[in-house]
Amino acid sequence: MTTLPEKSTTRRSFLIGGAAGGLLLSQRPVWGQSQKPIKIGALLPVTGVDPHEANSQINGMKLYFEEVGWKVAGRPIEFLVEDDEFKPQVGMQKLRKLVESDRIDILTGPVSSGVANAIVDYVKQTNTPWVISGAALASLTREKKGPLIFRTSTTTWQTNSPLGEWTAKNLAKEIVATASDFAGGRDSVDEFKSSFAAAGGKVVKEVYPPLGSSDFSPYLADIKSAKPAAVYCFFIGGDAVNFIKQYDQFGLKAEIPLVASGFTVEGEFLPAQGRSALGVISCLHYTDVLDTPVNKAFVAAYKARYGTTTSVQSDYGYVAARFMVEALKARDGSTENKDKLAEALREVSFEAPRGPVRFDPATHNVIQNEYIRKAVERDGRIANEVIATVTNVRDPGIRT
Repeated sequence: MTTLPEKSTTRRSFLIGGAAGGLLLSQRPVWGQSQKPIKIGALLPVTGVDPHEANSQINGMKLYFEEVGWKVAGRPIEFLVEDDEFKPQVGMQKLRKLVESDRIDILTGPVSSGVANAIVDYVKQTNTPWVISGAALASLTREKKGPLIFRTSTTTWQTNSPLGEWTAKNLAKEIVATASDFAGGRDSVDEFKSSFAAAGGKVVKEVYPPLGSSDFSPYLADIKSAKPAAVYCFFIGGDAVNFIKQYDQFGLKAEIPLVASGFTVEGEFLPAQGRSALGVISCLHYTDVLDTPVNKAFVAAYKARYGTTTSVQSDYGYVAARFMVEALKARDGSTENKDKLAEALREVSFEAPRGPVRFDPATHNVIQNEYIRKAVERDGRIANEVIATVTNVRDPGIRT
């Protein structure tokens, strides 16, 4: 059983999996010398603005680690999670603990681009192998890239550039763009705007509500006053639920088509957004109704284990875990030579629930399909149905 920290817990760290599944760090198991564990540390916001996404990543990782029996080349996997609370300063403190006290072999996470941006220099200074399982800030695998930094999730360019081009060609030439006012939100707008403009579109206004907003009415009034042909948005967590519902309640859904970063209308949020999400066009590299054998098996296993459907975040956890395990297998479980571990990661490729995945050797960012999706009612629930596929999307990066 997994024990997650309560919100009131001051020491938000815990151990998941292996022979010691769910034990607190103070109850660490004793391993034989030949069974020295591989320590994988995850920095994720188990509390704060975005706990559902963090917990889904953890569940996805656990599911894959369970599939391999919590072992790689005979070595147990020790999975340590620290709660960054979606706060850069907290994330930095928790990372220091993972690296300097717990002495992890590989880092994964975070969800927040702000946290990722705060820790990237420290990760490089300490030569910590880092498999980014969430944060989409493009610079992490561009100007701030490093030889031991890999991303298995996405960049803001990958999810927004195809949508910008599709919107200009199929929906509208003039739009308002709106997003939460933080690094990931502004980066997403910039990437959408770039491809939208290249395809002949124009962003007539940008609106940035504060992260954690509960009342979007003044921002919706601002959007309505611009009279755009369509609206692009990027919100996560509770903001995603509130914005989509209030966009509908404010009467804008009936008047102005809405296109969104796929994260805004992901599986975790659709039940709360309900019918307000119907008709929203989005772009993402995953949907739980993706019609492939690998995804169908993943959805079935996840439902059997956790009693709920999958999301892009559970896919993120599952895929990140497999990338790490496959690389460790290629190194016969050895973590001593970090450069050799990085070489092994560069060679990993497989068919994931989201489709074929592999790393760009120049940037270490994942290459994957992106799907233009429409929220529809299907089998009594709201789901994102694929209406177009863009194959092998590679972030342009910095190719030197």
